[in-house]
Amino acid sequence: MMGHSLFSNISAAFRMSVPAQGYTVLGEKLADAGIRLDQASLETLAEIASDNDQELVAALNVTFIHNEPDLRHTIPAVPG
Repeated sequence: MMGHSLFSNISAAFRMSVPAQGYTVLGEKLADAGIRLDQASLETLAEIASDNDQELVAALNVTFIHNEPDLRHTIPAVPG
């Protein structure tokens, strides 16, 4: 994994590097975690995996749907 960013309690963005042959497995693992991919997305993952031998960079953006207010963090003052 290359990194992630959290945007309060609204969304998260994950940046990753995945070997092409791992894209099919990635789709399966996402499905196992309850993240639903449509058939076209699954077919695209399989197509990319079969047509490419290189490592691919991917991004997954997750938006959390809820009625909670924005998450606030108290940032301590830095002496000086």
